Amino acid sequence: MNMNLKNLQAFRLDSEERVVLKFRKHWFILLRDSIGTALAALVPALALVLAAWANTSILSAMPASVISFIQFWWLLIVWLALSVIWTNYYLDLWMITDKRIVSVDQTGLFSRKVTVLPFGSVQDVTVEQHGIIQTFLNFGTVKVQTAGPTAENMTIVGVAKPAAVRDKIIEETERWRARKL
Repeated sequence: MNMNLKNLQAFRLDSEERVVLKFRKHWFILLRDSIGTALAALVPALALVLAAWANTSILSAMPASVISFIQFWWLLIVWLALSVIWTNYYLDLWMITDKRIVSVDQTGLFSRKVTVLPFGSVQDVTVEQHGIIQTFLNFGTVKVQTAGPTAENMTIVGVAKPAAVRDKIIEETERWRARKL
């Protein structure tokens, strides 16, 4: 059994349970979430160029050391923001075991939500792909509907090969139900 699965604080596998599929979000989701923050690193340089082009007296009023200090602090903030984005991307994890579906959703640096859906409650699994980018790169959303008045549905956004994930969930659900008969 994979050691990092045992070390998840909020989730433990049963002794006879095995992981069938483990997956994360598609790489494009990380790129989409990071690109704006990465471009923000250019803001100080663009501000200096615009200030020089406009011939403002701001540049001459500030010592070069202060300008460098502001630039380095800005780059540090951008770097920290990119680190948070990457950490949230990497720590989001989904597993399909032979008994259930597990979603580990990192909602912040120190906050995580773990959702466990047993196969007995799974009613329907659907896939949504919208637009040319999702279709071309083959990623989308997998929705798992469950039964019952207080049922918790699971929506997995940004999954690579969503049809394969849906098929695996349906296959394992049918296998689980056949064992229970």
